[in-house]
Amino acid sequence: MRYVANRGTQLLFNELLRNRPAIATAPASVVVNPAIFGNNSNVNISSNASASNYQSMQLQFRRRAAKSLQSQVSYTWSKAIDNFSDETTQAPPLSVFPRNLDRGPADFDVRHNLVLALTYELKGFSFDLIARARSATPVNVFTGTDPLNLGLTTALRPDLISGTPLYLTDPSRPGSRIINRNAFRVPTSHYGNLGRNALRGLAVSQIDFAVRRNIFKRENIRVELRSDFFNILNTPNFANPSGALNNAAFGFSQNMLGRGLSTGAGALSPLFQIGGPRSIQFAIKVIL
Repeated sequence: MRYVANRGTQLLFNELLRNRPAIATAPASVVVNPAIFGNNSNVNISSNASASNYQSMQLQFRRRAAKSLQSQVSYTWSKAIDNFSDETTQAPPLSVFPRNLDRGPADFDVRHNLVLALTYELKGFSFDLIARARSATPVNVFTGTDPLNLGLTTALRPDLISGTPLYLTDPSRPGSRIINRNAFRVPTSHYGNLGRNALRGLAVSQIDFAVRRNIFKRENIRVELRSDFFNILNTPNFANPSGALNNAAFGFSQNMLGRGLSTGAGALSPLFQIGGPRSIQFAIKVIL
């Protein structure tokens, strides 16, 4: 058992400065000098205004139960908090939207993570099993509108309606659970009282299996023939739902988790991400 913690300060933070004309619910917003940048310019500022905090308890049990069987169980109970998780996104100006309003669970916060690994050897074959389960990651609910003239539609969060359930059971939707749209009210003259990343998506579980055998071995060279079965039980795992209240698809997942994790440059194929459909891989591995 061990305690692991990390504290980050002066982390990258991106502001979007944009002058906005007056609207029905808010006066004009002037955050950059129009004499220098003009009234319609977007000014992006990168600074070190973000901070993070991570704390965890990590448990690991490892045992060789017999000559041919090895097992390991790992469990992590953790909390990751920050006020800005994704350096590729933009936030409203600090002058109108203080960073403390966004302090909450990090986008990647996973409270519980359990991994079981088994290896069994029999008559020259090795059988590997990895079973994993983790709790859901956060969903940030926002209005999708900008009644306060902040310059972004992703910044304003709604008010939470007391006594209304946050989640509803819906067997017709992925995971049979949705976020209840009626639990929120869109403010027009103040910041909503719902915190950043206050809700959660769906938990994840998956079992991977592999069979391998050495077909050639000589001094420092070994050739291994193997078959890998990812998500062998074909367990459905779903990506987080949209958190935009003005989106018709608000509150329910629209993608499998593997596909949701496979966006962006350098991402793996959804077939080989956790949360993808069952997939089988055959390979010959040369180990020097």
